[in-house]
This record gives sequence, C-alpha cells and structure tokens, in this order.
Amino acid sequence: MILTILALFIIIVAIIYLYECWFCSVNFSEKLNKHHVFITGGTKGIGLEIAKICVKNGANVTIVARDQKCLEKTQKDLISMAIDSDRQKIQTFSVDISNRQTLQLEKVRSDAESNSGPIDLLICCAGTAIARTFDDCSLDEYHRMMDINYFGTVNTIKTCLPSLKKSQMDNGRIMIFSSIAGVFGIYGYSAYSAAKFALIGLAESLDMELRPYNISVTVSFPPDTDTPGFANEQQGKPKITELISDEGGLFTPEQVAKKSLKDCLNNQFISTIGFNGFVVTTLCSGMMPCRSWLQCLIQICLMSPLRAFGLHFLYSCEQIVRKNFPKSMKSE
Repeated sequence: MILTILALFIIIVAIIYLYECWFCSVNFSEKLNKHHVFITGGTKGIGLEIAKICVKNGANVTIVARDQKCLEKTQKDLISMAIDSDRQKIQTFSVDISNRQTLQLEKVRSDAESNSGPIDLLICCAGTAIARTFDDCSLDEYHRMMDINYFGTVNTIKTCLPSLKKSQMDNGRIMIFSSIAGVFGIYGYSAYSAAKFALIGLAESLDMELRPYNISVTVSFPPDTDTPGFANEQQGKPKITELISDEGGLFTPEQVAKKSLKDCLNNQFISTIGFNGFVVTTLCSGMMPCRSWLQCLIQICLMSPLRAFGLHFLYSCEQIVRKNFPKSMKSE
C-alpha cells in the first residue's frame, strides 16, 4: 500500500514538472528583439549559449570576460548569427569583474549603454568552481571562490543597476547563476557551495528591494553541465565528490541556457533543469520569492513529502562517503 502511494506521488510530481517545462513557454524574439542584454562570462559554456539565443532573436549583446582572444572570437561568431547585422550591436570587453576597483567596469557599462541603450537584461554568468575537501583547500582558494562567484556578481549588479532602472523592457531583469550545490552542501564543495549559497541571499534581498523599480530577479540552479569550466573542475576532484555528482547526470550548456533564459523572461525567481533539480529546489525553496501560482501550488503541496526524498538522498551520500573514504585518512 505504501509503495503504491509512493509510486502515485512520484507520477503526480512528474506530471506537474513536465507541465511546468513544456507548457510555460516564452517567445524569445518578442522578449529580446531590439533589447540590450549584458552578459558576464559570455565567451564559454552557458553564458555563450545564452548570448547565441539572444543574438539569434534580435538582441543587442554586450559580453564581459577576461580572455581577450576568446572575446574576439566570440564577437566574430555572434556577429555572423545576427538577424539584422546593420542594427544589432555585438560588443565585447575584457574586464576582471572580481576587482573591487570597479572603475573599468563602470567605463564598460557606460560605453555599452551609449552604443546599445540602457541594459534591459543582466546575466551574471561568470563563475568558477573547485572541488577539494576542506583540509585540502587553501584559504586563497576560499577567497578566490568568493571573489569571482560572489563579489564578481555584486560588482556587476552594483555597476549596472543604474542602467537597468532605465530599461525599455516591460521590466528590467537580472539573472544570477548559483548552482544545485548552492542549496545544499556536498562533500568536496565547501568553498564552492559557500559562495553559491551567498548568491541566494543576495538575490532574495535584491528581489525585495528592486520590485518597486519593476526589476525582477531570477536565480538559476544548474546541475553539472558539460562546459569548459566543468572540465577544469574535474582536476583534483575527490572520488567521493564524483560519485555523488554522478547521481544528478550531466546536461548540455544549450539545455541549461534555454531553460534559464525562458524562466528569467517569465519572471520566475527559481530556474532549474532536470527532475533532480526540480526536487531539490522545490524542497529548499523555503522563503524564496514565488511569482507563479503553479510553482506556489507545487511548493505548498510537495515541500513536506519531498523531505523524504531529500533524507534518502542524504543517506545515499553518507553511504558513498563511508564506502569510499580512504582508510589512511581515518587513522589520522
């Protein structure tokens, strides 16, 4: 009887999730055409895929990253995808957004705004990850995670907010990229998870502060995504972390970019992809804002029952740690 109820519950959750994914669509061209999209970390991975979608739907795109060669190649590729090459402006700038002296970033924002108009959509996608146990991770690496993932996002939003307040869209939009590891801590991610957790607190506060200005905030919680950054993350990654991460599967940057952008343009606060991501973000939604009656209903009905799934997953993680923890480390 219990198994029957559990199976029925899983089917209901799956149906609700599929409805949310398939039927809550958005017309990208209508939302993006002739608007100004400002993207950090837009030369690779998810950020690049978002840039491609925006350009193909008529947006003016400004990309900020550090690598000048990557920026030049990205600009050339995006210009070739423009649907109106005479009108669309594709701009790229080399800036280290983690630098607390934001004069260079402010100059970039001013130049971009003068060429493409006020920023309508700000995509904070620049970030990096490291997978190390607490003992193996240096203090410098903890600071680097915060500098790039958290303070880089703070610096960008602080700099671009005056422009967003002048948005020509129905409302200005900010999308912040956290992670599934930003809603629950995972073995080997103490430095990375902490920085991504911080972004959620930032986003929740901003959402409340910026509503009077008609600016919406979206947080994307991508799972493992097949990007150059993910490939770099594998270097030195603990075996236990790999085994736990494998439970969630691997998504393409195209999939994550399309779903994140769709949710942002639909003014959702939470954006995720995949059934595991749906379960985790629903379970951890807590005091996060909610602008969709469907998501409100899902969270109210499922948050408590999903606690059982969460506890089962945490138990599975504990078993992985127990079975694979090096014996030599136990004796220390």
